[in-house]
Parts: sequence; structure tokens; C-alpha cells
Amino acid sequence: MVAMQFERQRFRFSGGNPFMNALTAVLGVVALIAGIAFGFVALLIFLVAALVFASVVGLRLWWFNRRFRGAATKQRPPSAGAIIDGDYEVVDRDQKRNQ
Repeated sequence: MVAMQFERQRFRFSGGNPFMNALTAVLGVVALIAGIAFGFVALLIFLVAALVFASVVGLRLWWFNRRFRGAATKQRPPSAGAIIDGDYEVVDRDQKRNQ
């Protein structure tokens, strides 16, 4: 087998001009900061949109529940929950089959 040797290489700028190297480093840092800031703003916009959507859905559900609860109490007679009066007849299953 051929033994492969890897040299650890340091990062070096390609240009020989120190001013251009410094400018490249500064622009890289600025681009990194701008990317992080843009991502943060995009995340905030997404979270605000999700909060608004959840608030609208929650408000709509609350309104439906309130409306239907009010409609249910209006349909209920005043004596609801009191005595239920009525006639009934016991039907035997075996008697029903024999007929």
C-alpha cells in the first residue's frame, strides 16, 4: 500500500496584497453578519405571522363556541333539567319475534 500523507494546510488568502486581504476579511465578516441579521428578521416575520394566524383561529373558535352556547341556551325550555313526563311501553324482544 502506498502511504498517503496529508499536510495540514492553513487558510491563506490568494492575493499577495495585504490591503486586499484585509478588505476581503472585512467584507466576509460583514456578509456573515448581514446573513445572520437577515435570518433573524425572517424568523421574526415568520413568528409574527404564526402568532397572528393562531390569534385569528383562536378568536374564531371562541366566537363560534360563544355563539353556539348562546343558541343552545335559547332553545332550551325554561323547565329543562326538571321532571321529564311521558308514557312508555315495554317491548319484549322474544314477543316481537314470535309475531
